[in-house]
Amino acid sequence: GRGGSRIMQNATIRAARDRANKRIWTLLEMPGGDRTASAKAALGPYGLGDKRSLDDLIEFTGIYLRNLTIGPNRCGNIDWVPWNWTNAERPTVPPRDAAPASLHDDVARDIWRAERFVGREAAAAEEFVAHEAAAAERFIGREAATVERFAGREARAAERWAFREAGELRREAGALGRGLSNFERRAAAEALELERRAAAGDGVSGLLIAALAFAALVTTYWAFRAVFATKAERRALGLPVAKQV
Repeated sequence: GRGGSRIMQNATIRAARDRANKRIWTLLEMPGGDRTASAKAALGPYGLGDKRSLDDLIEFTGIYLRNLTIGPNRCGNIDWVPWNWTNAERPTVPPRDAAPASLHDDVARDIWRAERFVGREAAAAEEFVAHEAAAAERFIGREAATVERFAGREARAAERWAFREAGELRREAGALGRGLSNFERRAAAEALELERRAAAGDGVSGLLIAALAFAALVTTYWAFRAVFATKAERRALGLPVAKQV
C-alpha cells in the first residue's frame, strides 16, 4: 500500500516483524526458528497444542516445513487425521440408521448425513428406473398390438383386392374368349363361303382366301398375347407360368 516500503524503515516495526517470523518458524520448526524445548514452551497458548503433532500436519499437507520442500501432490488425496483425544473426548460413529449422539462431533455428523443422503438418492433412483421400465413395457405392448392389428387389416384388404382382380381378369378373359370364338366362327363361315364361290367360279382366288385366313390367325394371336402377356395375369387366371432361371 501507500508508504509500505517506508514503514519497513521503522526500526520498531522491523523488530516486531522479526520476532513474529521467529515465533512462526519456531512453531513450525522451519529454518531460522529455535528448535529447543524452552523456545517452544515460551510460545505458551500459541503453540501447536496437544491434539495433533507437527508430523501429522506434514503428512496431511505433503509440505515438509523443516527443510522447505514439497512432497507428492496431496490435492484430493487427503484423509481425516484423528487427534490425541482422551476417552472423554473420543468421538463415536453412530449406527447407520441413527443420528449421532452429539452434533458437536463433526465427523460423525457428516458421515451420518452423507449416508442418509446417499440412501435417499439410491431409493429414488431405483424407484425411477422401475417406473420407467414399466412405462416402456406398457408402451411396447401397445405399439406391438397396434402394429399387429394394422398388419392384419392390410393383409385382409390385400387378399380381398387380389380376389377381386382375379375375378375381373377371369371375366375379361371369358368375354374375350367368347368374342374370339364368334370371330373364328364368322371367319370360318366366310372362308367356306369364299371357297363355295371359288368352286362356283365367282372369281375369288385362293390367294385371297389364304390372306384372310392368315389375318384371322394373326388377330387371334395378338388378342391372346394382350390378355396373357404378363406372369401376374397368367397366375391370376390359374395358368402355368414358366420359372425364371
